[in-house]
Amino acid sequence: MLSCLILLVTMRISIAIPVYNCEQYITRCIDSILSQDYPKEKIEIIVVDDGSTDKSGALVDAYANRHDNIRVFHQPNQGVSVARNTALEHVTGDYIQFLDSDDFYLHTGCLSHLIHVIKTESVLPDVVRYWMVRVDRHNEHDLKQYDNLDKAKVIFSGTGREFCHKLLFEGYIGPALYRTQTINELGLRFEPGIIWAEDAMFNLQLYLHAEQVILDSSYIYGYYDNENSATMDTDEQTLFRMLENLLSSIPKISGLLEQFNDNNFKNLKLKQYGKSVVTRLLMLNPSLQDTRKYVRLGFEQGIFPISDVIKGRFAQLIDCGLRHPSLLWLMSFPYRHIFLPYIKPRIAKNGK
Repeated sequence: MLSCLILLVTMRISIAIPVYNCEQYITRCIDSILSQDYPKEKIEIIVVDDGSTDKSGALVDAYANRHDNIRVFHQPNQGVSVARNTALEHVTGDYIQFLDSDDFYLHTGCLSHLIHVIKTESVLPDVVRYWMVRVDRHNEHDLKQYDNLDKAKVIFSGTGREFCHKLLFEGYIGPALYRTQTINELGLRFEPGIIWAEDAMFNLQLYLHAEQVILDSSYIYGYYDNENSATMDTDEQTLFRMLENLLSSIPKISGLLEQFNDNNFKNLKLKQYGKSVVTRLLMLNPSLQDTRKYVRLGFEQGIFPISDVIKGRFAQLIDCGLRHPSLLWLMSFPYRHIFLPYIKPRIAKNGK
């Protein structure tokens, strides 16, 4: 008990930032950390420059020269998983936040609030999750409405399995603090070569064993919808690689989901991945033969159909296309040439 109290008083937070060609956003990211009202000596910033070819490397080096709590590691481009693993090898904090280079903290009191939340728990949680706000060029200057730190409260406290059984699981690692000791005891690392859902696999492995996960209703994490990020890139070659990557990862994800012994949870997550696969198919320009191949593989892996779990007209329409791959192939043309360039931007702008 005494050691726990001492840890709370001296608790250090490590923030791991993988950087790749993000000169336009990295300043905002790091500034949002440096502006926190939590003691600077208790914040460790680890930046891993993953072979950037723009000015990102020079920018983060300049920050490190000015601030003692920033360390920068440069490495050849190997992907975000390897960059995060590099950071994990150098972490000294009690908790770690994985902060993408185009994302940021929404308020100056974020870290102080999270430490306060941890102090209210009877045991040190393995994971502290909180809300994320999607930010783009239409709303990035209107974020005051999300300043709810004074009113936020813990809305879940339990084991990782219980968290998943209540269908609260989200694969993205951004809006969470992770206890470093737990990661090290489980020997967890991100799987190299995975460019999509690598964080979901990390989380699933952790949640299988986590004894204490809490979810706080605070808005902490600003997730920037960057058109040039790996998940938003519309380059055809990148999208095909992401599609192949995800489909090759489904068997392992399915195996992890099976260990939770909860068919509702497993089916929901698999169908959500199915929806992601369909979205990428619609964004691409695959041949009819390739469309049929991907649809057949999706059914074999259990990610299709999707409307038995995901409700709404869009899911029903997609399932119709999945039953008739020729129709899905035809749907990709209006999706790419009408929905993406004209309708989706209006939806984003109007906040609908």
